[in-house]
Amino acid sequence: MKTHRELSNPAELRIQVSGDTVEHLFVNAAEALADILSPNRYANIASTEHIRVESVDRDAALVDLLNELLTRSHAERSVFIPGTATLSSAQDKLIVEAAMHRYIVPAFEQDIKAVTHQDVHIARKDGIYQTSIVFGL
Repeated sequence: MKTHRELSNPAELRIQVSGDTVEHLFVNAAEALADILSPNRYANIASTEHIRVESVDRDAALVDLLNELLTRSHAERSVFIPGTATLSSAQDKLIVEAAMHRYIVPAFEQDIKAVTHQDVHIARKDGIYQTSIVFGL
């Protein structure tokens, strides 16, 4: 007799993201967010924008960057595809600077309300950086 079962939660979406470097992981996470919001986004680039977030550590920085992109996506009815992302530190803060290509989209296929801190723990395993990300729906 089975003593447990897995329950899916309709209020969240979980993904696993990875990259060769931490910066690459950030780029892949931003691209995953855009893919979930609007998989058919490829058209003309509306603009290229520079985004900067400051956080206490790299886990929080990833969540903060994704939430900033999510907020801008809803406000501008667009998705953002990273060109580059760099991480630096200054005075006990981790700074993420990213160049993003903004694509205007007709609609979002998934309504993501927030990126949560739950389960975000960037770790290197077998030479690859990876983490889970939970999106609140």
